[in-house]
Amino acid sequence: MEITEEEKKTAVVVKNCSLQATDTTLIDFFSFCGNIKRLHLEKDADGETQTGIVIFADLAGSETAQLLSNAVIIDKPVSITPYLSTIPAVDSALPASTLEQQEVSDAAAGEANPKIWESVVAGAKDIGSKTKQGFKEFDEKHNVSL
Repeated sequence: MEITEEEKKTAVVVKNCSLQATDTTLIDFFSFCGNIKRLHLEKDADGETQTGIVIFADLAGSETAQLLSNAVIIDKPVSITPYLSTIPAVDSALPASTLEQQEVSDAAAGEANPKIWESVVAGAKDIGSKTKQGFKEFDEKHNVSL
């Protein structure tokens, strides 16, 4: 599946999908996260699971989808990560000490501006309530819970 540079920004990789999962299953599961432009589902080399790529129309859909990591689709908990994180990044070529310094700098920046964290928490609460409603609708449609 060819993915443009622009699509890579709004795509997520869904690993450990059940063999019973279909394109429709993923569309139903992720539809409340945002508009889905397209997706691709392919059996893994181990033959026991599948990996999907879901491309959203915007970044908000991708970010919301990532919050669903470890949710169970059919019979397996899935891992949902940004598409760009699955490609070896330039940062991975840096020495470990440089990476540690960058992480410390990032942490210090977060502590210096608590208003950013307040905004993140407020946004997460809003996304959480929308996600809960979406799961409820999904469950009612597919009778997932017992």
